[in-house]
Amino acid sequence: MKLYCRSSIIKKIKGQRARWLEHVYQMNTHRHAKKVLMGANGGRRRRGRPKKKWIKDVKGDIREIVKKIEAMGIQSRAPGE
Repeated sequence: MKLYCRSSIIKKIKGQRARWLEHVYQMNTHRHAKKVLMGANGGRRRRGRPKKKWIKDVKGDIREIVKKIEAMGIQSRAPGE
């Protein structure tokens, strides 16, 4: 049995999270998945330390990718350029 490289599994998971984020952003605002992702629940939070949010993980993944791109010396294009 061949073992998978841990880094390739992590890359796949991060890619799937980014694709799901794009999918949810394209949804209508009345959809439950978009409401939950945007944090529009209107309720009170529980006692104790706040839970780590999924969106923060995705934003961290994006920051990592941008740092790697900048380290390689590739200029990122801003929208409209």
